[in-house]
Amino acid sequence: MDDVIVTKVNSSGMVLDFSTYIGGEGNEEGFDIHLDTNGSIYLTGITGSNNFPVSQGCYDKSQNGKDDIFVMKMNNNGSEVLASTFLGGANVDHGKSLDLDEDGNIYVTGYTWSSNFPTTDNSYDTSFNGGDDDVILSVFNNNCSTLKYSTFIGGSGSDWGLDLKWISHDNIIITGSTDSTNFPTENAYDKTKSSGWNGWDCFLLKINISSSLLAFSTYFGGSKGQASLSVVIDSEKNILISGITASSDFPVTDDAFDKTYNSGASDIFITKFSNNGSNILYSTFLGGDNHERAYDIQLDRSENVYITGYSRSTDFPMKNGSYCTYNKGLWDCIIVKLNISTNDLLYSSYIGGSQNDDGQGLSINDKNEVFIVGNTESTDFPVSDDAFNKTYSGNNDIFVFHLNLSLRPAPPRNLTGEMGYEYVQLEWVEPEDDGDSPIIGYNVYRGLVPKDPPLLMSIGNILEYNDTSALNERGYYYYVTAVNSIGESDPSSIIFIEDNNTPVLTIDNSDEIATTGDPFLFSANISDDIQVTNVWVEYHINNGAPVNLSMIRIYRDHWELTIDIPHIIGNMAYSFSACDPRMNYLRTENTTIDIIDNDLPLIQDLTASIGTTGDSFTFYMEVVDNINVTDVFVRYMFDEDSQSSNITLEGNNQLYSLDIIIPDNAFKMFYDIGALDSSSNYNHTQCKETIIFDNDRPSLISDLSDGEGFTSDDFLFEVKVLDNIGVDQVRVYYEVHSAESWAQQANDPSITENVTLTETETSWSLSFRMPPTPGIMVYSFHFSDGQNNWNETVPISVNIIDNDAPTMIDDASDTVAYTGDRFNFTFEASDNDRLLRTHIEYWFEGGQPEEEPLLYGTYLTGYIIIPEDSLNTLYYRLYLDDFKGNSFSSDIISIPVIDNDRPRIISITHDDHPVGTGSIYRVRAEITDNIDIFKANLFWKQDGAEYERIELERSGSLFTGTIPISENSLNVIGYYIEARDKADNSVSGKHIQITIFDPIPPVIEPIEDITTNTTSMIDIVVNAHDNIGISSIVWEGMPVEVSRDHFHGVIEKAGNYSVRVTVSDEAGNTNTTTFDLTVFKEDYPIDGEPTKTESEKTFHWSIFIIIMFLLIILISSLIFYLKKISNKERNEEIIREDEDRALDDEEHTQNGPSSP
Repeated sequence: MDDVIVTKVNSSGMVLDFSTYIGGEGNEEGFDIHLDTNGSIYLTGITGSNNFPVSQGCYDKSQNGKDDIFVMKMNNNGSEVLASTFLGGANVDHGKSLDLDEDGNIYVTGYTWSSNFPTTDNSYDTSFNGGDDDVILSVFNNNCSTLKYSTFIGGSGSDWGLDLKWISHDNIIITGSTDSTNFPTENAYDKTKSSGWNGWDCFLLKINISSSLLAFSTYFGGSKGQASLSVVIDSEKNILISGITASSDFPVTDDAFDKTYNSGASDIFITKFSNNGSNILYSTFLGGDNHERAYDIQLDRSENVYITGYSRSTDFPMKNGSYCTYNKGLWDCIIVKLNISTNDLLYSSYIGGSQNDDGQGLSINDKNEVFIVGNTESTDFPVSDDAFNKTYSGNNDIFVFHLNLSLRPAPPRNLTGEMGYEYVQLEWVEPEDDGDSPIIGYNVYRGLVPKDPPLLMSIGNILEYNDTSALNERGYYYYVTAVNSIGESDPSSIIFIEDNNTPVLTIDNSDEIATTGDPFLFSANISDDIQVTNVWVEYHINNGAPVNLSMIRIYRDHWELTIDIPHIIGNMAYSFSACDPRMNYLRTENTTIDIIDNDLPLIQDLTASIGTTGDSFTFYMEVVDNINVTDVFVRYMFDEDSQSSNITLEGNNQLYSLDIIIPDNAFKMFYDIGALDSSSNYNHTQCKETIIFDNDRPSLISDLSDGEGFTSDDFLFEVKVLDNIGVDQVRVYYEVHSAESWAQQANDPSITENVTLTETETSWSLSFRMPPTPGIMVYSFHFSDGQNNWNETVPISVNIIDNDAPTMIDDASDTVAYTGDRFNFTFEASDNDRLLRTHIEYWFEGGQPEEEPLLYGTYLTGYIIIPEDSLNTLYYRLYLDDFKGNSFSSDIISIPVIDNDRPRIISITHDDHPVGTGSIYRVRAEITDNIDIFKANLFWKQDGAEYERIELERSGSLFTGTIPISENSLNVIGYYIEARDKADNSVSGKHIQITIFDPIPPVIEPIEDITTNTTSMIDIVVNAHDNIGISSIVWEGMPVEVSRDHFHGVIEKAGNYSVRVTVSDEAGNTNTTTFDLTVFKEDYPIDGEPTKTESEKTFHWSIFIIIMFLLIILISSLIFYLKKISNKERNEEIIREDEDRALDDEEHTQNGPSSP
């Protein structure tokens, strides 16, 4: 029997981390293994064991057929099964490959011969398609408890799913083999099977399990048969497949590494499909003269293709330092590395011993190290000295083989260098090939001769180096090598670096003009690929002797020198010279510039600083120049907005003057003086301000003020004033006198003000609010200009007339009116003089207005009485009049009228006869309201219960209702009446009590006549009930005394009895029933049977006793036990009967007999 094994060794292959068996009592095979990001291990394969280990809560705990698929998850050290389940139907099922998505869901493919293989409702195909096998795709959640998706895929032949890859978003790639001619195709590269009716073709499909649709599905192959065994996805989601083909016409591309079938039993193929499955991007044969097979395909980080499998050929293509170049046994494991972009076989090698060896799977790490796992039958399979197990153990051993396929890198490319000041800057391009091992650094070599320059520096993975130890006066040879983990590359090209370049003048920033007596700046930017060491300038003036001076370095390439130009007019020629450390020498061509005179004439202003309007004013100044003054002129203007004048001055012996007349309206003058020499150098003074004084007083043009004033209104003061310069300020002085004081010529004004008017575009004005009382106002104007010249007008008097109406300050009247109540008017009013008349005009909605005078005191007051029987809105308006005929009327005010009068209960009457149980009690009430009654209710209660409400029926002002009297209570009934009008005013009447009497007698059922004898037990029961309750039962004529409602017993005295039973209730009502009781002696027959003799009775009793005695002897123990049980049950029955009787008595006492 075979078990699955899971083994983990460390990366060196020296230490066994763990190893475990997995299986049951049957055979198991493991076909695929996967790790998640936590290191958990996922397996699939087949099991023939019904006791294969499964987990709690798994999807399927039972074996379903001969061989089932198993799906298992283990922890990262192999010590615990985290999840495990069977998957299958009634026949044989194979799990060949699995993968995980980003959420940890497990995807399994393989094939099944079971028509009842489990599928899900959302699957692509729920039915087995015939033939020997169908492809299956099943998806589990991470703990294998839920089958999230499962489907058949296939045709009428055999279809095997051999490898799958999850891509993204529920998209799955599956590849394998089929001999079905009707395998489902979609968007296919090839819709037709190529290998004939009995051959195998490869298939490749992409399915989305969310939509259960095939994105594409295609055949591919040749005419002799083939199988696709492994699939991998590149970075652009293109699909690469490897497998085996026996077809010489297998589809290959023009750029294939090998386009020809190699004449053996089979070749390996490598095919690359586009991500939509519609195009073959690359396809090639790979093989020798015999049989090859590829079991696994992988990509490294550069997307080179790796395959492993086996070859029986002796001429399988080898390349690039193969580990082993020949086949040592019948077949050997092979490892191939292929760059399909460049069609370059980067590596190929046999691996094996003298027997059979094959590679089943491979893995590549970030360091391009390849790990191959497979099996071997060779005792001499190559092992390393530090291997975990170096000895062959049995019929077929597993091997793990570790290869590093990296090479030394290619040389660096495009080495360039440039010498600077005390450094050489080197730059290069990374190697074209890093040998499949990352570049870790570069070595820089330098020498004075080209042969074998020594190592200068080893640096990291950067593409430049600055050699700061280089001397500028020397030349150097350089080359660079690249280094990876395998070793050092060949040298790059050798370059020679030296300085043979002369300095260069890049910019001449010298002054462009030279002026006599001023400094002149020589300024030059002179650069060199190394450094400029010295710079000189040579110059001469008007063909004079040359002067050569060293310049000063300001910063690296910038040099300056400053000289003073003599007072000579002419020209100056100059040139620059420079050299670097290698004595490369520069001399520039001559540059010639002019020397000009730029000295300005000098001006001294002697003019007076003050002038007066209408008078003569003299400009006076002194002007000198180093060469010659040709013109002197003065420019002047009056005020800021006047036109300027420009006049040439007359001069004598450097002194110049000009006379002008100042206008009458000027108050400022501005001027400056200019001078020009024979070299056109121009100079002028700053603008100077001269103060001009004014002594003319302003004059009144017109008084535009209002002719009369009104109390509390605005009065406008307005005048027009003229001044030669301008009016600076206008003020008004005014006094206000009462009419009485003015008539009496008393000088006691109530108001005195002196205020400034505001200037407008054409006049000066001021608005003044007149006082609220009539009187006289007297005013006069005062105005001045900017030179403090002032003037004033004669006083003018103006009457102040009262035109102010009275005003209402506040309305404090009631805001709500109530029917039948007093409504109060209250106002606060005022007048600037006196009020003459005040009154209110009021009316109700739909009515005529009426007037009501108001009393005048601190407030204006008055009132009216609101009608009791109307809710019409009240409206009113206030009127005020003063003694000057000015009047005021307010806005109309509306006041709601509200009913606050409660209804009145005039009388309450009711039935005057006694009120018996079960009767009707009638109540009548007369109720009135000032407006109208909304409703009237009667509230009543009995026995301490909650009040019940009865709405009374209305007929005019009469309201009636009835109270139903209970049959079962004599408790007093209390009631009262509540009435409510439409304004929700309510009134309640007094509480009234009703006394109830009971007129209903008890009810007793008749008792039939009874015949008995003195030895018989009889029962006599009185069945009676009452609406209130039974108070007593009296038996008359009974030969025995009875005090309850029933008799149970034996009457020992024979005779005929006429019995009368009387029942009374709580109210004294009674009812009776009678019956005849006949009692015979004990030997008198009852119901017509003869009486037995004493001897017969004795005989019968003797027989009975004998039989009982014999029974007691035989089953005494059983009888004793049964008697105990019987006594116990009898006691319980008696207790229950007593309890039931007690409950009946209690119910009878509380509730009385039930109603008939």
